[in-house]
Amino acid sequence: MSQHGSSTACIAYPCCFFIRFSAEPFRFSYNCYNSGIAALIAGSMLEGVVEIAGNSSQDIAAFFVYGWTLAAAAAVVYFRSRRRSGIHPE
Repeated sequence: MSQHGSSTACIAYPCCFFIRFSAEPFRFSYNCYNSGIAALIAGSMLEGVVEIAGNSSQDIAAFFVYGWTLAAAAAVVYFRSRRRSGIHPE
């Protein structure tokens, strides 16, 4: 649980819903990957600003956790949907 009373389940359940019922899993994995990369970039930028200011924040780690989680979920969905659709590397 975070300091605001929310948990990662608030993010995980909607992602599972879209993975299960998405009509275009390739598009979902593309969007999920891009969102993960955006979270990693935003976290890196925020970390740099906080470091320049001479402070520290534990909340910045959430950006990296969410970013890597989204990127990993995108890879799982992508390769799973490739296998189901019969697309294999040559």
